[in-house]
Amino acid sequence: MKLLIPSGSSAADLEKCEFFSISHDNWNYGSAPAASGKLLYADGEGFYLYMRCDEADPFRTYTKENDPVYQDSAMEAFFNFFPDLPDSGYVNFEMNANGAMLSQYGTGREGRKYLADLGISAPKCSAKIHADFWELSLFIPLDFIYEVYGLSDARPQIDKIRCNFYKIKESKPGEHYMSFAPIDAPSPDFHRPDFFADGVIA
Repeated sequence: MKLLIPSGSSAADLEKCEFFSISHDNWNYGSAPAASGKLLYADGEGFYLYMRCDEADPFRTYTKENDPVYQDSAMEAFFNFFPDLPDSGYVNFEMNANGAMLSQYGTGREGRKYLADLGISAPKCSAKIHADFWELSLFIPLDFIYEVYGLSDARPQIDKIRCNFYKIKESKPGEHYMSFAPIDAPSPDFHRPDFFADGVIA
C-alpha cells in the first residue's frame, strides 16, 4: 500500500492535500468514529500532519506528556523516516483530544524508548474540539528527525518513508482499533512496521 505525500512550503498548503482514510477495521471491533488525515512535506523544514475524527465529545482524561492516551479516544501516527537504513526504527506519536501526546522510538513493540528518556524534545501537537468532530495538528521538523536517527551531521535527503495511521480507544465502552494500511495480525497490534505503507514524497 502506498501513500502519496505532496510537497509544499507551509502548513497552509495542507488545504490542497487530499485526505487519506483510517478505515481498516482489522479485528472487527466495529462502531469506530470515522477518522482521516493529511500529510505534507515541506522541503528543508519537515512534515505537517493533520488528523480529523468525526466524533462529538471524545473521551479524554489524560493531559500530560507520555500519559497512556491510547486508553482515551486517540489518533496515532507511526513513521519510519529512513526505512533503508540498517536497523532503522520508527517514531510513534499517539495523541488525544486534550493535545496530550505519547512519543517513543524503537524498532518494534519491545524495547521502545520515550523520546524524553533519549534526551530528545518531541514536537508539540495542537488539538481542537468542535461540535461534531475534533482535530489534531503536528509539525515534525527535520532537525528533530535527524536527531532521533543520529543523523544531525549527515542529514540525508528524505524522499520516501514508511508509515501508518490509527484511530484507537483501548478501553470500554466503544473499544476500537482502526488503521490506514491494513494489518494482518491475530489480535490488535499497531506496532507492526512490516505492515506500514510506503510513503512517497511527490
